[in-house]
Amino acid sequence: MARGIYKRTLLVNSSKRAFIDAINNFNNISNSYRSESALILMSNAIELLSKAVLLKLGSSVTDPRDRSKTISAEQSVWKIYNDHKKIGDIEQQAIQQLISLRNEASHDVLPEIHTDVLHYLMFSSYQTYKKLFITQFRGHDDLFKASLLSISTDSNLTYADSIEGLLKVGKKSEKQRRLLYLLERGVAYSGTQYIAQDDFEKQFKQSSNRRLINRGALGSFLSRAELLKVVFVQAPKNHTINVDIAKGGSTQREALPVFVKKTDINKDYPYILTTLAEKLGIGRHVVLNKITELNMKGNDKYHQAVQVSRQHYVQKYSDAAYQFLKDKFKV
Repeated sequence: MARGIYKRTLLVNSSKRAFIDAINNFNNISNSYRSESALILMSNAIELLSKAVLLKLGSSVTDPRDRSKTISAEQSVWKIYNDHKKIGDIEQQAIQQLISLRNEASHDVLPEIHTDVLHYLMFSSYQTYKKLFITQFRGHDDLFKASLLSISTDSNLTYADSIEGLLKVGKKSEKQRRLLYLLERGVAYSGTQYIAQDDFEKQFKQSSNRRLINRGALGSFLSRAELLKVVFVQAPKNHTINVDIAKGGSTQREALPVFVKKTDINKDYPYILTTLAEKLGIGRHVVLNKITELNMKGNDKYHQAVQVSRQHYVQKYSDAAYQFLKDKFKV
């Protein structure tokens, strides 16, 4: 048992190092091999963590065909998903796409990939990695207390926009067909082997006139997966930013309209707790108890927490909060 725990610890520690290096490489815009190195390191991090989880759950990671080796990254993730139900279908498929691209980068030349596709796969892998770590190895969750930042200045597209664009292209280049195949084989991974590119292309030609959702496993994945777009907004001092995402039109450029509302804290949230209580004519603690009871904190309509120093916040309340409390207290 002690030897098993020691092996898991080695896997976890190596996984953490690969994970941090994966994030660092993905954030390093001067790295000309950025995409490939990030894919390779993130896949390595997930593979090692998956194997540590499998050992913890009492499952073997030895390759049954060759006892001197362990199972592959895709098999490790498949067992976490299929045998132990520790991750969901969408999580597993996103990671399998990442691993499929990693395999291509390790053994051949990786096709050009739009930044938003990589953002989606890296972010999804990050989230699943974090979920597995926190649920299975709580003593190591300090890994996620750091601020990990990646900036995209590309046009306003998402993973789905990029892939839908590829699926809609009539005559695809060899590189485009290869990229679609790499993503499709990740989504369609059966737990034992990948589909062949020739089989994929035959299936794709047969479904070319169907709706996108019916164009292979990748089309179905697009219809169910969450979209991701990082939107950076520069806010003036004493303002907050509310971002709303609306359903767009039929063209790719309209796929993700983002509406930004600038909020003036002092104007839109004029009351601190003391002034709010004075205006209501009710004791401060009574008002605070009512705010807690009604779950008003954290609701942008009523409340904003304004940071005034590294560790201190001022709680500000809107006129809507005053009117709401006035009605509840029947003032």
